Amino acid sequence: MKFSYTAGAILLATVHALPSNSRTTYSVFEHVKQIPHGYKEISSAPASGNIKLNIHLEQKNTALFEQHLYRISDPEHPTYGDHMTQETIDALMAPDAEAAVAVKQWLASFGVTPEKETSDSITVVVPISKAETMLQTKYKQYEDLESRTGRKIMRTTEYSLPESLHDKVAFVQPTTMFGLRNQAVSAVVQKDAAAFRHPPPGYTPISTSAADLQGSCNTTITPSCIQYLYNFAGVTPVDNSQIGIQGFLGQAAQYADLEIFLSEFAPQHNGSSFDVVSINGGTNVQNASAGFVGNIEEANLDIQYTVSLTSPIKNTFFSTAGMPPWISEPDDDPDQNVSHVYRCCCTQKANIWK
Repeated sequence: MKFSYTAGAILLATVHALPSNSRTTYSVFEHVKQIPHGYKEISSAPASGNIKLNIHLEQKNTALFEQHLYRISDPEHPTYGDHMTQETIDALMAPDAEAAVAVKQWLASFGVTPEKETSDSITVVVPISKAETMLQTKYKQYEDLESRTGRKIMRTTEYSLPESLHDKVAFVQPTTMFGLRNQAVSAVVQKDAAAFRHPPPGYTPISTSAADLQGSCNTTITPSCIQYLYNFAGVTPVDNSQIGIQGFLGQAAQYADLEIFLSEFAPQHNGSSFDVVSINGGTNVQNASAGFVGNIEEANLDIQYTVSLTSPIKNTFFSTAGMPPWISEPDDDPDQNVSHVYRCCCTQKANIWK
């Protein structure tokens, strides 16, 4: 899968006019060997329907941008905390103008005009049959077997582009990316706090010895596992470091649950805690019985692992109030278009106390 932050990508300074379709040399641009687990091919895509294609252009100065990120994240560097504005980032990483010209020439050869343009992307709406011709591919309809609503999407496992565009385009979607499910949440093993205070007969905490961790970490993730797998056990943190944890959609990190988690999985950090900063009126409700049970899992997961892995570094939970708006566009089907916002999720079982 190609992404627009490909380190070290450099765009060519010249662009050649695209020849007619019959003489354009195509080659495979992206390919996946198999569809992701949890999806099933059910039919060919309806050729009469429309599809919105987002064509993302290759960005420049990605290596310089990555270098700047490292510097502003290093407490010992003079530019630590000197964050760039979005406008500065856009100007630094904007694709060369020739890239957009080349893509629009290619679109025009099919009689397609852009519906929307940004500094690094071009959006078009075309019949599926034309998209298949443009990308030399065949779209299929897939069912999300883990969706509670029978969600169906149109995707392909391979598509091609003119070779003259390969160094100018980062990716075209929706194509090979099946995307994050709307209802995706962290895969956590939820342990009831009351049950922990009176563990069942035969319960034995996971050993933290390297020999035992090597096997146990294949099935269950704990703070000790993460330290072992990433080889940073015993690392001394920099004195003036801090870590911030985001909290959205009413998520509330529980102090009592953190205390229990630390006593079980990181007793060397017993007594450690976190501060809370409210953004836009955000709250961090502690009474889980007051209708907040479903809104503590992500926050607890984040806090319990950041505190256990980073103490004595100062942990701050930023609770942000509000819900994001849904801005619809004509013929906009959210299931058929790649999302512009990605959610951070865990994909392996982790212990969490609530």
